[in-house]
Amino acid sequence: MSQVIDRPDLSAAAVYASVPDRVRRRDELFALLADAVAHYPWAHWQARMRSGGVPRGQLRSVGEAIRSPEARA
Repeated sequence: MSQVIDRPDLSAAAVYASVPDRVRRRDELFALLADAVAHYPWAHWQARMRSGGVPRGQLRSVGEAIRSPEARA
């Protein structure tokens, strides 16, 4: 999160130090992510995730998937 959404405070926070801590606070983390990603389009986040080594993919409706360049290929 610190690399992708520019929130180094979150990766340094003791309340998120372990996987069980993050699972317990999952709703909080999802809210933080939702707020951050709402400000920029997918292309912005895709590039940031790529540079941070984060696996990524765009969620598409069935119609979008069928019309996608990948499906046409």
